[in-house]
Amino acid sequence: MKNKRLYDILFGLAAFFILTGAVINLYYPQYAPYIFSVGVALLIIVRINTMYKGNDFRLKRLQNMQIIATLLYIPAAYFMFVQSKVWVAILTAAAVMELVTSFRAPSKK
Repeated sequence: MKNKRLYDILFGLAAFFILTGAVINLYYPQYAPYIFSVGVALLIIVRINTMYKGNDFRLKRLQNMQIIATLLYIPAAYFMFVQSKVWVAILTAAAVMELVTSFRAPSKK
């Protein structure tokens, strides 16, 4: 139970840093990639440590979608560093995948 609470807090921090980095990019593009990257690193840590270990095929598939969405944040951070606007499209794709899994996974658990 203690680990679940810790990972919930880390997930909240990761989401905060990712969102802050995306918004800050409008005003301070030189700092935004660093903030965004910290959030991505935290999110990767949380996703690795909270993987589904059951036998349900649907939950495994949704877990794989979450992993793909999480891995999409890495090139988004890269494109923020090189000052390309491609990061917006990648972030949008990852957000859509996260949205789909967030609506589908809790109903099965």
